[in-house]
Amino acid sequence: MSRALNILCVDTSTEACSVAVLSATGFDTVINDQFMLAPREHTNKILPTVEQVLQQAKLALADIDIVAYGRGPGSFTGVRIGISIAQGLAYGIEKNMVGVSTLQAMAQQAYKTEQACDVYAAIDARMGEIYFAHYQLQGQLMTLVNEEVVIKPADLLAQQPLISKNAALVGLRGLLTLNWYHILPMRCALILNFRAPNICWIRYYIALKRV
Repeated sequence: MSRALNILCVDTSTEACSVAVLSATGFDTVINDQFMLAPREHTNKILPTVEQVLQQAKLALADIDIVAYGRGPGSFTGVRIGISIAQGLAYGIEKNMVGVSTLQAMAQQAYKTEQACDVYAAIDARMGEIYFAHYQLQGQLMTLVNEEVVIKPADLLAQQPLISKNAALVGLRGLLTLNWYHILPMRCALILNFRAPNICWIRYYIALKRV
């Protein structure tokens, strides 16, 4: 049986700066993580936060087996910062990187906090569009049903008959201003409004996949 992995997760794809460590002591043990809202401060905050979380976990960077990162969708600048940081950390310790969807992090959070097994996740893409994806539970992992899309709210509303009944709708706070966000809930049983996704939930993806 393969041993558990030490996994470092970082995400700066939205206004949040999020870092988590899953230590090799077990998949169900306490996870060390830090989450803060830091718009336009990712560059200054991310590395000190990584150091702090590693200290909490009593690990050195050299003890990390995999560096996971939020690959977006999200802010272009934020995604670029996150990937660059992950690349630098992984290169320095000669370990692999794994990119995980920001939308999946939100779906996984909805499952773990609200037991939602059928989730639509959305992030504002600006320019009148949204990033949108549908996830369903397989095992303990929220799995993409079709594909992540960039779509205009009007086009999404046209597909409303295809929206699963009793699903959860998960969006970031800014989406509350969009008309579609008020219409789709007529078919959704649960509405979750996250200020920003938390990368700590991605630990389940990495731990279960054992990549």
